[in-house]
Amino acid sequence: MLDFRARPIFARSSSSSSPSQLSTQLVSLLSDILEKVKDAIKVLPVGKKCTALEEVMCEYDSVEQLERELPMQ
Repeated sequence: MLDFRARPIFARSSSSSSPSQLSTQLVSLLSDILEKVKDAIKVLPVGKKCTALEEVMCEYDSVEQLERELPMQ
């Protein structure tokens, strides 16, 4: 008898490496939800990436507070 507990999870997956197509029943069930998610994503604001300095400055109320805490670290 095989002991499946000793094998890692990824080794338990099927041997086919190509993804299979969703059945038409699933596609019809999920299509409305997918469109709602796509619409919601379009509304989300696109934030700009912060620099490391900007991230640190957001953590502190003032430059003075940052200058006081830096020597402590």
